[in-house]
Amino acid sequence: MGMEYPDNIRIIRVPCSGRIDALHVLSAFKYGADGVIISGCLPTQCNYLTGNLEAIDRVDIMKKTLDVLGVGGERLETIFTCACMPTWLVTMFTDFTERVRKLNEISKPKPEAIPLE
Repeated sequence: MGMEYPDNIRIIRVPCSGRIDALHVLSAFKYGADGVIISGCLPTQCNYLTGNLEAIDRVDIMKKTLDVLGVGGERLETIFTCACMPTWLVTMFTDFTERVRKLNEISKPKPEAIPLE
């Protein structure tokens, strides 16, 4: 729709938010992301029936893991949207970007603390 969102947002399309696992999120932080948003279908409208609900459970666990690793669980967010909500999505991207920017002023995540090898 030609809407603009913060230029530091990188969108990686996947078939379903339920396909995202901890390795995807940890890799994003390891390779420089300051925050990660997992966006999926609205809770009652998942194309794969329960993928978005599975994503919620995984994100809860990943947030705790990020806290333990010293990255911070508040740098990971899940949002649900659909094609008819582009303005809301841009608002969520903008709000999350600002929240992470403020977190960076306090402390920068330590990607070397994330063991992926």
